[in-house]
Amino acid sequence: MFMGKKRKAVMLGVNVFLVLALLWSVVFTVDRKNAAYTNTDIERYKSLNTIPKLGAVTNSRTAEIQFSLYDEKLYGIALFFYVSGENTDGELVCSLKHDGETISEQTVAVKELFALVNKNEIKPKELILGNGEVCNGDYTLEIKGSGISSQTRISLYGNKADEYFLDYTNANYQNYNGILYIVETLDPERPYVWACAFLLAMSFVFSLIICMNEREKEHE
Repeated sequence: MFMGKKRKAVMLGVNVFLVLALLWSVVFTVDRKNAAYTNTDIERYKSLNTIPKLGAVTNSRTAEIQFSLYDEKLYGIALFFYVSGENTDGELVCSLKHDGETISEQTVAVKELFALVNKNEIKPKELILGNGEVCNGDYTLEIKGSGISSQTRISLYGNKADEYFLDYTNANYQNYNGILYIVETLDPERPYVWACAFLLAMSFVFSLIICMNEREKEHE
């Protein structure tokens, strides 16, 4: 009898703990990076050389990319840069503005862009510009050149799509082309809910089996 009561107390304690763990897993959230908006389709182009190269970033020319976000946390923006030339000096200063105020900034060395060059594929450069907060409204990403050789060309790869989330406002190119991009947001997830629910369900099943065995022993 004593062992039966002790076993029931242990089962009750385990079940209560797992119920609390399940409630915690519902409340507790983790921000996960998600590719929310993408434009990366280049299948129509036979080679990398035929992919449109939009605009130019120099020491005197600034690229401006505009977009809007609502009820979402921005993490970063991956852009596909085209670079050519032999001089790898200089850098790009990427400033993200919200309602006219600079909220984040990242500097990218030109040699980093050259390191991404591949004969068989184009690789994106991720700009981590989010501040971890939900900022509704219009954004502007400014990309300025500094110390770049006049013999170095830096542009953004683009394509022709039905619509674009990012608007490359000064591409100086045909209006029917837009840049390639991956816009990353932080989405709240509850990664432990299913694990806690599974453990709680198994605990209930084992508790039921043990209780049924105890009752059978009492009737013997």
